[in-house]
Amino acid sequence: NNPVSYYVSLALLKPNEILNSYFLNQYIKSDTAKRELWKKTLHVAFPKKINKQDINEINIQIPSLPEQEKIGQFLSLVDKRIEKQEQRIELLKERKKGWMQKIFNQEIRFKDENGNDYPDWEEKKLGEVADIKGGYAFKSQEFNCEGVPVITISNIKKFIYKNQSFNYSILDSNQILKGKSGDILVALSGATTGKSGQIREGSYYINQRVARIRHYNNLNSYLFNYINSNNFDKQLSKLLVAGAQPNLSIIDLKNLFIPFPSLPEQEKIAGFLSKQDELIEKEEKKLELLKEQKKGLLQQMFV
Repeated sequence: NNPVSYYVSLALLKPNEILNSYFLNQYIKSDTAKRELWKKTLHVAFPKKINKQDINEINIQIPSLPEQEKIGQFLSLVDKRIEKQEQRIELLKERKKGWMQKIFNQEIRFKDENGNDYPDWEEKKLGEVADIKGGYAFKSQEFNCEGVPVITISNIKKFIYKNQSFNYSILDSNQILKGKSGDILVALSGATTGKSGQIREGSYYINQRVARIRHYNNLNSYLFNYINSNNFDKQLSKLLVAGAQPNLSIIDLKNLFIPFPSLPEQEKIAGFLSKQDELIEKEEKKLELLKEQKKGLLQQMFV
């Protein structure tokens, strides 16, 4: 949690006959070991670094070898549960990708309540169906520790919630672009150009080089899923190849062609894919709980 980067080369730790390798591995990952390493860097100017001697001088409490083995076996079971949960999440994500590819390639079509086909899809420019605007150019001195949260490129994640870490601003101006729940955000420059996210809760200011996309009929879920598809990525790739520095403009986004089914079919597609997201989020919460439980166990064992 310390806002400092470590600058280290690799160190190979070889346990001797009184130390179980898995026990040592788990100890190194614990907050206790991290605090000891942090103490070694307090007198060092940036960039922070440690050496073999620093590691050699760390005091470690070692239980008997049989107890180390039991601790190692127990934590190994916890790690296997975490790994299995990660694999489950990855499978769910791959399954959703497969559904998306088939849906947006129209290999799968939804039907109405009477079992009839919906009308053929149309291709429209993104700017025809959505309001697309770029963010406000905040100055660094206008950021604050309180006020309205500001979404910058670094804040763009798949789903954006209020409990994330933000800069804030106390500015109050009609010129500042605002975002609300449902809005889609796209990074316009830098290493993450084209990365997209959707606001799930809260209201925000939008920083420069971030585009806010808002469907005119509030069907943002369909649009967001398409923007996260391989089909959309291929379109972006063609735009980004032209320049050495990845960059998108609001005009670029407005001119992208998007396949649009009728509004009722958009709603069905969005509903179906939202259920996949809910299932993935549910499993991700289980994973976070498992990781927190392991962290708590490590803290209790390696006090």
